[in-house]
Amino acid sequence: MGILTRAIIGDNGCMFKILTLVLAVFFLLIFPKQTYAKDYYFPKVSAVYTINNDGSIGVVEHRTYNFDGSFSFAYIDIPLIVDRKGYGYTASLSNFQVTENGKALLLSELSHSKTFHARWDYSAFNQTKIFDISYTLTGAVGGGQNFDEFYWQWLG
Repeated sequence: MGILTRAIIGDNGCMFKILTLVLAVFFLLIFPKQTYAKDYYFPKVSAVYTINNDGSIGVVEHRTYNFDGSFSFAYIDIPLIVDRKGYGYTASLSNFQVTENGKALLLSELSHSKTFHARWDYSAFNQTKIFDISYTLTGAVGGGQNFDEFYWQWLG
């Protein structure tokens, strides 16, 4: 092997490895892998709370999601412990259901503790969907000696 060849390639092939690495980086920069961002937002959210004679509260939320990209699930976390100005109470939640166009969706996760957590599955790609979320709250009306109040953060 000549002196010039040894200078370009090197005795142990180190220059060849460096040249291969430079070419790989060059091709990655010229032909980048395409990535797609995804996002969603609520263009409209409304809710109706009905306080019943027994103190329970019927809740129906209508959440409009605008999806940009591919999505397959959503979830909601509802705090069950309320503490406001020295008054505190623990609510319970029952009859939870999520529907889309009147059809009940399957809940893939459901848990109760200090926060009620539910997850539902669906398929969406660059579209708008409306989910109706309904449930019953008990123990959510609290207050003092001379008054009762319903204090609830309905959209987290």
